[in-house]
Amino acid sequence: MRDTGTLLVCMACSALVAPACRAQSQTAGVPPQAYALYQQALHAQAQSQLSQAIALYKQALAIDPDYSEALTSLGDALILQGHTDEATVDLARAANLNPTNFLAQLNLGYVLLHARQMDQALAAYQRAVALKPDSAEAQNGLGVVLFILGRQQEATVAYQKALSLAEDDPDVLNNLAGALVLEGQYDEAITMYEHALAAKPDASDIRSGYANALQHANRNDEAIAAYRQVVAASPKDTSSWLQLAHLEYTQTQFDDAIISFQKTLALDPNQPDAHLGLGMAYAGKKQYADAITQYQAALALNPGDTTALAYVGQAQMNEGAYEDAEVTFKKLVTLVPDDAGSRFNLGTVLFDQGRYSEAADDFREAIRLNPNFVQAHYNLAVCLTYMAQYQAAAV
Repeated sequence: MRDTGTLLVCMACSALVAPACRAQSQTAGVPPQAYALYQQALHAQAQSQLSQAIALYKQALAIDPDYSEALTSLGDALILQGHTDEATVDLARAANLNPTNFLAQLNLGYVLLHARQMDQALAAYQRAVALKPDSAEAQNGLGVVLFILGRQQEATVAYQKALSLAEDDPDVLNNLAGALVLEGQYDEAITMYEHALAAKPDASDIRSGYANALQHANRNDEAIAAYRQVVAASPKDTSSWLQLAHLEYTQTQFDDAIISFQKTLALDPNQPDAHLGLGMAYAGKKQYADAITQYQAALALNPGDTTALAYVGQAQMNEGAYEDAEVTFKKLVTLVPDDAGSRFNLGTVLFDQGRYSEAADDFREAIRLNPNFVQAHYNLAVCLTYMAQYQAAAV
């Protein structure tokens, strides 16, 4: 099957085969010389002599510009050479000349999908399915387009039809599994991925989807093992390195997470999420200076990231750099004045400096913003106790 590439994070949609050109009987009205050139072109394409085949198709079309089958086959050859834009023109003309030309409709859907012309791709695949409902390629392609358009349930139905026509096809299984993940049917998706991997064990896109499904199912140790297989086979897969790093962090595998975040950043230094995650992993090991460096790198790439700013303040506080943390949390309070957590953190830094009256004011503000903030109530009571306001503290 011809791979469409990864269309969505959760799903590698490989679908869309432009079927091999087939020798056909001479179409009524086609000049014999055009038909002979067409047959020569088919033979050349069957021998993978694509440039020669394209030249011959064009010679046939110079004789008969309305030769729908030659236009279809030319489009297929152009797809195989990667010239999808040029193929679109020929396939659209072939489909218009002969609306019952299944191969033209199918391949037109393929090139329109790659051009991200989704409405037109949908129409082409729908016409292909109407012409040949028992085509797994058409049903699978229809499913891909429906999936991208956000019509997940319809996509699942199309994939299921494709699978009934092409049992155990790993690409269809992969696509169906991706749709099931979005529907929250993780166990079913995992089963599909496992069948797909049994048929295509070296497919990193399928294994990546499998790891993603395991992660959604909270089978994190298995997901980590799967992502490690992905990056071992595809060491430049930035997304998988990042997913692996986050998983390792959540499992408190901080040393492994640091390595994986570093691998991610070696491939793409401009990933604020990776800098933030690396900082969290360093913080997990109490390496706060390294954590601050990474948080600040994340902020340099995304200055409005208040989460990274909060982590900077927390790391500064953990390092005992209370004055620096105070500056950070005051900035955060200015940026997000309605965030009770920021007020609480500022109050905590002030408390740690023995500035109980100021800290009490921030704890009160945190409670005003979130009346159910239990820790803020407790810290306020401690402040009041230190200030000898025992009656108020008791309340």
